[in-house]
Amino acid sequence: MPVKAELARDAALIWMGNQQRPRWTKELFRPYVVNDYADGHRSWLFDGFIFLEGNVWNDDYSINYTFGEANLYPAGKQQWSELLDHQLGLDTGNGCKALDDVIGELIPELGAPASKHKVILMMCIPYGYAGNWGSIGDKKIDFAKAADKIEAMKWYTDQILERWEKAAFKNIELDGIYWLREAASNYEMDLAKPVTDYAHEKGLNAYWIPYFNATNFNNWKKMGIDMAYIQPNYFFTTDKPLSRLDDAINTAYENEMGLELEFEGNYVSGYDPVHNVIPQHNTGLYDVSPVYYQRFVDYLDKFEEYDVFEFMNLSYYSGYQGVYDFAKSTNPKDRKILDRLASHIERRHIINGWYTPKPAGITDLTVDGRRIAYVDGSNIRIPDRTQGVAVYTTDGRLIYQEAPAPADFSITSRGLTIPCQKGIYIVRVGPHTLKLPIL
Repeated sequence: MPVKAELARDAALIWMGNQQRPRWTKELFRPYVVNDYADGHRSWLFDGFIFLEGNVWNDDYSINYTFGEANLYPAGKQQWSELLDHQLGLDTGNGCKALDDVIGELIPELGAPASKHKVILMMCIPYGYAGNWGSIGDKKIDFAKAADKIEAMKWYTDQILERWEKAAFKNIELDGIYWLREAASNYEMDLAKPVTDYAHEKGLNAYWIPYFNATNFNNWKKMGIDMAYIQPNYFFTTDKPLSRLDDAINTAYENEMGLELEFEGNYVSGYDPVHNVIPQHNTGLYDVSPVYYQRFVDYLDKFEEYDVFEFMNLSYYSGYQGVYDFAKSTNPKDRKILDRLASHIERRHIINGWYTPKPAGITDLTVDGRRIAYVDGSNIRIPDRTQGVAVYTTDGRLIYQEAPAPADFSITSRGLTIPCQKGIYIVRVGPHTLKLPIL
């Protein structure tokens, strides 16, 4: 039996398939792959990408086909196949193809991570009892029969594997399947288990993100799921109290689950009658609504309070293209909160060894003839602390961090001395990273 792949630690949800979704080009993916910090340095962002979709229209928009999540017309074999082709992007250059290409472009600068970025592809789930899904070989599939539903999902698993192998991507690896339904009746649990078992036989993991207190959310292991995340569902409406985040975090810890961090950029779901907000497209979040911006901040505050970033695997719901919107926003508040999130992810990558900042070498680094950092006895000295400083051990432990100083920072107090034990340290000063030994 093939060995299952290692789980993604920080997985971004990529909604792709419906005609109203983004095309997911290289440009759109770039801020999901690399974060450009205000202090000038760059680092890898998400290490995993979950491709999913709930429904798709036919060509004349007369039929809305569901892949399992909505009470619409059941998608057939043709729609399943077209969705997979669309998400792989071999014909369009978008989707997985764009993701693979943009990672390849960044590796020379950032250095290759310890393992390839992971892709999780959605499992289409037979909805209802439609008898016109299509055939596998000479057999017509009848969704009135549970066995036929399972057979169709196994067929789709094989399609994922065959087409992935044909794609021959260089910088991404197929990690698993994603169970789309956000709750699970006992019947659906019985459907899921043979499919996840089959995925395991093929060396794939199975992921699931149930909504808060969804039916059977705590029975995720019985479904054969390898990684389940709880949706707090706090971000989307202001009638949810802050305590919802406390409850979701505690529930995740109690049930050995991860969490979904939820936010959106240029689009906030629905209409908020409390604050009279009608969100608009193509705007940064803070300019749309400081109220919803604060709810994003609340996630970070609570995740930090409960050490979620220290101990849990996470998925990230960012609406249509929220990370891109934050990265491109002209409002510094949007950039600030994205940098705050990205710094947690960067530290997680360094600690678990997935990413080590590309060093300039064991030397006194100079830029334009000026030293950036150097060793003085048992100290690391930073002549200019206005750019922001971070010092790590080689196993990823953060031992010192200081934000950039304000513009009016006294020139006489710019220097910084950091006492260190013997060892080799990774030092980041603004956009520059180097290794320094304390002997």
